[in-house]
Amino acid sequence: MNTLRKAASRGPELPAFRRILCALDLAQPTPGALGLAGLIAQQFAADMETLYVSPADAEPEAELRLQRMLGTLQPNVTGSAHVVSGSPARAISDRAATSRRWSTMPAASAH
Repeated sequence: MNTLRKAASRGPELPAFRRILCALDLAQPTPGALGLAGLIAQQFAADMETLYVSPADAEPEAELRLQRMLGTLQPNVTGSAHVVSGSPARAISDRAATSRRWSTMPAASAH
C-alpha cells in the first residue's frame, strides 16, 4: 500500500484545540450551544471562554449569568466568562484574534 493510501486509511487527523471560545446571546439563548462547546472542551482537555456582547454599556448581571451557566458543565471543564459591549461580530472576531489557538463556537443569534 502506498503512503498516500495509508494516510487516507487512517482518516483525517483531528486538530488539537487548547481553548474554545463560545459566544452566547443571553437575550435569545440557543439551546445546547454551551453544552456542545463544553463537550468539545472536555474532549480536547481545552479551556473554555464564554463571551456575551451586550448592546448596552453595562449589564452587571450578564457576567454572573455566564458564570452560572459555566457551572452547569462537566466538572473537568474549566472556563471563564466575559462581557463586552459593541458590535457582536466585531467583538467576537477581536476576541478570537487574541490567540491563534481559539476554536470559535458561534451561537445562533438575533444580532
